[in-house]
Amino acid sequence: MLLILLGRPASLHADDPPRMTDELAQNEVFEGQSVVYRITVENVENPKNPELGDMADFDVAFLGQRSLDSQQITIINGAMQRVVHRGREFHYRLTPKKTGPLTIPAPTLAVDGKTLKGTAERLAVLPPTAQDLVAVELAADRQTVYPTQPFTVTLSVFVKQLPASLSDRDPLSMQKTPPMLRIPWLKDQELPGGLSPKEDWQQWAKGFIDREGVGFGINDLVRQTAFSIFGENNVLAFRPATKTVLRRDAQGQEAKYYRYDFPRSFTAKQIGPIGFAAVSLQGTFATHVDAEERLLGREIYAASKPLAIAVQDVPKDGRPDCYAGAIGHFQIAADLTPRRSKVGDPLTFTLTLRGSGSLAGAKAPELSKLPAIAARFKVYEATQKNEADAVRFVYSLRPLAEGDEPFPAVPVAYFDVDRGRYETLQSPPLALRVAKAEQLSGDQIVAAPRAASPVGKDLEARREGIFANISDVAVARDQSVEPGRWLIGLAGCLTAYLVIVAGTVWVRRRTQDKSALRRRAAAPRARQRLREAASQWQAQQIRAAADHIQDALAGLVADVADLHDAGLTPKDVLERLQQWGVPDDLVGRVRRLLDACDAARYGGAAPSNGLAVEAGQVLEAVIEALRAQKRFR
Repeated sequence: MLLILLGRPASLHADDPPRMTDELAQNEVFEGQSVVYRITVENVENPKNPELGDMADFDVAFLGQRSLDSQQITIINGAMQRVVHRGREFHYRLTPKKTGPLTIPAPTLAVDGKTLKGTAERLAVLPPTAQDLVAVELAADRQTVYPTQPFTVTLSVFVKQLPASLSDRDPLSMQKTPPMLRIPWLKDQELPGGLSPKEDWQQWAKGFIDREGVGFGINDLVRQTAFSIFGENNVLAFRPATKTVLRRDAQGQEAKYYRYDFPRSFTAKQIGPIGFAAVSLQGTFATHVDAEERLLGREIYAASKPLAIAVQDVPKDGRPDCYAGAIGHFQIAADLTPRRSKVGDPLTFTLTLRGSGSLAGAKAPELSKLPAIAARFKVYEATQKNEADAVRFVYSLRPLAEGDEPFPAVPVAYFDVDRGRYETLQSPPLALRVAKAEQLSGDQIVAAPRAASPVGKDLEARREGIFANISDVAVARDQSVEPGRWLIGLAGCLTAYLVIVAGTVWVRRRTQDKSALRRRAAAPRARQRLREAASQWQAQQIRAAADHIQDALAGLVADVADLHDAGLTPKDVLERLQQWGVPDDLVGRVRRLLDACDAARYGGAAPSNGLAVEAGQVLEAVIEALRAQKRFR
């Protein structure tokens, strides 16, 4: 008897009814902490995500799913029995929005017209520990900002000084294990929408790493070492510059605290509220010293309040007509080319705003609405080019009158985020001389430059016919038609046409014969499938690799015989090879290879690499045998 197991041992049979279960990783958390919620669906083929119901009390994040599919195959005296188990797990992260006992409603899933239902779960959300040893706070240097205006959020941790005999020591230096900070928005991809950090989170965190291992842990970040493969990861410690401050303790008395600040700067990119979730801290902190001068402590959980920042639009009141949509700090530059022109000739005027801030909403000033410009120039629509720190507006102009008056200054306004008001810049006046446009006589309009030919002469305006546009009489020659040359050329064209038609018919027959095309592509297709099998073999995808080996052999035979390879069984492959007169020993190798693929497909242990080598050798031997019989033509 041969017993082979795939995946985990199956506990259910294929005919068991569908069912759904759910569970929480823990039933009690502190405010600000999250909990993993798992839903398991069994005996359902490719189930959809369950419906979670009313989750108003939670922030829900989908963490992904995991297949639990498995099968058990038993082969007794050549008879195979198979028991298949279908299952899938769905994982979620739930973050409570309030304290107290909360209910997670029972999930549901529609399956074949019926509704599966899980069970409601209870979660106790505890408020932070009542204590005065540790405090966590979030603060910002600005509560209201404009788009592109930088602001800084500071995470501050206050730790009460140690008892009298150790009061001069940094409390963190006495910790055996760094207390853990949980910052929900640490990573850039976890930041609230519309927010851009000054530096990426890894660069920011790197600046606080303490090489002696003293400080706070942050989000379970660890230092990878040579022993990490054995599960020995060292928690990274982060400690900023420390200072001492006075604040009131639980008794209302001023006490000394060590303050640790983690500032991080951001820029808002869009208008609207931005929320920073609460930061929590959990760890053991010293409370007192016993009679034997041993430092004792207790487990503390503390959390900050969430922080909200309002990103507001620039004010409409007092907005100048020349406002260009730029927000930040900018300078202006202008250029005009050429500086000498004539009435009606084109000019190019370039206006450049350069500086720091947002140019996403920048738009070209309307020069045609400026009286000083509209009275003297015809203005065409501007083109705009945005750069990293600048925007260029390029206008095409045509002078309407002559004169030496400079090109007028152009006002452009932007919103200064620091001063909270609009600032108007003026481009400098640009020197310009516009001359009177020349008027040409009729003779000047039709005249051409003197030809280089010694027999050339001045072109004259005339109405005599086709020679009115010829300035050199040397180009006039005998243009009578010669029929003989035309007939020779026509015969050559006809001959070439017949050759092309014959070649086209031959090529078309070759290219439209689908059976011939399949035969010629049979060997390359089979080798490609075998290469795919090899890559899946290395990835330990044994079933897929075995399928591709069988497909390579079956596809080769199907392409040569012009059959549908989807319906070609291993038995059909062997019979076809025997009909073609392939040597018996080679047919035997093919049979053994196909049997080995079946064993690999339904077996639990991965076959040796020798099977992959054998598959390549057998395929090439079959290809050579068929090529010797000229079956690929």
